[in-house]
Amino acid sequence: MVLDSLQCDDGGSSSPRSSVDLPVDSWRKVASYLADDAASVARAACVCRTAREAAASDEALWRQLLEKDYRPTKTRDFPKNCARCGNQDHDETADADGPPRSRSRSGSGSPPQKKGSAGSRSPPSGRSSPQSAEADARAAPSARECYQSWASCRPGRESVFRNVHCLRNNENAVLYGSRVNALVLDPPGAAAGGRVRHCWSCGGDGVVQKWDMEREETVLSIRGVHQINQSESNFKQVNNMGVECADACGPSCLVTGGCDKGISMWDSRASDRRANGPHMEVWHRSAAHYDEVLSVACSKTLPLVVSGGADDCVRVWDTRWMDQPLLELDTLHGGSVFAIAIDDAAKRCYTGSSDKTLSLWDLESGHWLSQAHGHAGDIYDIVLGTERILTASDDGTVREWALDGNREWFQELVCSQVLGADAQMDSMSEDSCELDFKRVPTDVAGFRGVTPLSCLSLLGAEEKHFLAGTWSGDVVMGHLDPDGRDTQTFSKAIMKNVDLEEKDDGYYRSHSPVTAIAATTECVITGFNYGAVRFSRMMKAESEMD
Repeated sequence: MVLDSLQCDDGGSSSPRSSVDLPVDSWRKVASYLADDAASVARAACVCRTAREAAASDEALWRQLLEKDYRPTKTRDFPKNCARCGNQDHDETADADGPPRSRSRSGSGSPPQKKGSAGSRSPPSGRSSPQSAEADARAAPSARECYQSWASCRPGRESVFRNVHCLRNNENAVLYGSRVNALVLDPPGAAAGGRVRHCWSCGGDGVVQKWDMEREETVLSIRGVHQINQSESNFKQVNNMGVECADACGPSCLVTGGCDKGISMWDSRASDRRANGPHMEVWHRSAAHYDEVLSVACSKTLPLVVSGGADDCVRVWDTRWMDQPLLELDTLHGGSVFAIAIDDAAKRCYTGSSDKTLSLWDLESGHWLSQAHGHAGDIYDIVLGTERILTASDDGTVREWALDGNREWFQELVCSQVLGADAQMDSMSEDSCELDFKRVPTDVAGFRGVTPLSCLSLLGAEEKHFLAGTWSGDVVMGHLDPDGRDTQTFSKAIMKNVDLEEKDDGYYRSHSPVTAIAATTECVITGFNYGAVRFSRMMKAESEMD
């Protein structure tokens, strides 16, 4: 943490009583004036004992610093209205009756429980009592603890759940791990007080899991999602042929797309109070694309869903009328559309494709506005901030884009900076290395990093930090500020198989790639190519606890 890591000019010690040892309340006022800069707060805390006590105990100060530096941008702009019912004060515990076209799909409860080895846990299911919920709330990390974990890139505790998404044989034995294709935060309802309590994980095994993030347990499982019915087709079900993409469209509501070429909306409110209760598929549009649906994005202010597929097409849907697409964008993409991001304020959307381009579209007219070239590989993720547009690609780079030109006439997407994944060899060991992001000139063509990047999460109100998931299995924190510090590894890779944890089987051959990431100020959830889900808690490390 900043207060603990920065050293004072006198080596960190201060006189018990100095001439500037003011009362704690006075030092709190001083700290409040420095609340825009954590380093200034830390330096002021080095002056004397009461200054340090004031800075350490002022939760409002640390909440402000946490908001500025590390709060994930996606948690600032959750959908205000439910795309299904249009209710702004959506009660996620209310019963859902569904529109006339809604239909149920048979499913089962949480996955079977199996004992895991040390450091590996199977996802538990069920609900806890109100007393345990109150205990969890009291045990929630303080803003200062969260800031300490973020600033040091050291999560206090990590829990890994293996085989959350996997294929099993008739004897319920795991055959293969299935890729976690999407991790989606469930927007908090009116009763949640603005705190994110649940998230969704969607896998190539055709299973959608809803998680209680505080207790790290599944509360709902939906099976057979976007899988081709073998009784109606000669197609044989194989691994990673299920849910390909997902996005939240309101509290307890999820939109998914997958290998059956369809799009579905799910509402979990009917089963929110029962761990193994029935679930509700509000609507399903079959043949939404001519090929697999690879990306979806939901508008936060309008009842719109934008989808992209392996058929190179981008389509806009009205959630109130799904019989036909509202718009079919005259796509200029020459490849599969892997990423979509919606700018609700401007009523535009960005799409990234395997043709290595980023395109900008007008959602009202359907017109193409701009297209940008620069990546040397497929674009897998797009993140929009207030002032920034970031893309991640399998060429191992993160590119920042800016709109240049008069909006009324023409705007061009211009690359403002490029960060490439690089490896720093550890001087103490020839076999170990740390990932780093080095700045690459924007006019350098064809640059490729040491490992592909699969997903991004933008952090902080000032949008100076981001988390990136890599194909080597690491999650790294990058810095967009040119004067920022070096890149730090946020979370290490995990083995594909728990039996290989103690074996040296080669870094790239044994580690599971990161395929999805979602983050709140208190927790970072990571999904892996081999079906594992990891929760990294932003709290004081166990070794530092009393």
